[in-house]
Amino acid sequence: MKRDFGRTGYLVVLSLLVMVILVVTFYYELSTLKRQTQTLAVNTAKAYLSIVVNIREWNGKHDGIYVSADKVPPNLYLKDPLRDLTTTEGYRLTKVNPAYMTRLLGEWTEEHSGIGFRLTSLLPLNPSNAPDDWERVALESFEGGREQQVVGGGGKRWEAAALYGTVICY
Repeated sequence: MKRDFGRTGYLVVLSLLVMVILVVTFYYELSTLKRQTQTLAVNTAKAYLSIVVNIREWNGKHDGIYVSADKVPPNLYLKDPLRDLTTTEGYRLTKVNPAYMTRLLGEWTEEHSGIGFRLTSLLPLNPSNAPDDWERVALESFEGGREQQVVGGGGKRWEAAALYGTVICY
């Protein structure tokens, strides 16, 4: 006996086709959004790095800057006889060098915008700047000539870039 596909059959096939098109379109849009988000994250990290490099250079060219010791604790790792001063008016000042400024800015930025950065080294002067496991891998790759390392997972992204000290970074 021959069955007539009929109108209902065509509607079922058409509905399935529309659903397949919607699923494919959704998947494509989702993957596009993911790529755009990653591109935005990379560009934001590059912009932050550029700003940090410029601020460090500016600070170094001025031999550090002085800030209120009441608001910023002295850098215990800065060996400078002029690290702490008191003005004739009685204001206590402490010197902030490029490395310490980078640390302070990274903490401030993370607290106020959720985007953090920090200095680390395979041989840090300040023990709190010691690298974690993935930072150590990135730092070791920098010694091999690599300039950037990216790690992502769990909705977060970590990016490390080589930032070399110069003579002005005392």
